Amino acid sequence: MLEKVFLSLVGGRSATPTIMGSLQFLEEFDRIKFLLCEHPTNQCYQARW
Repeated sequence: MLEKVFLSLVGGRSATPTIMGSLQFLEEFDRIKFLLCEHPTNQCYQARW
């Protein structure tokens, strides 16, 4: 079975709108992954729920 994944990019000062918007799709996806970006160094970190 194919896993349905929602990938969301989080950047900027407030992650709350992105996270809250993504969580409304919990019933439709098997997993939500957040890609977290830190601007000064352009580094990205991945968080999985």
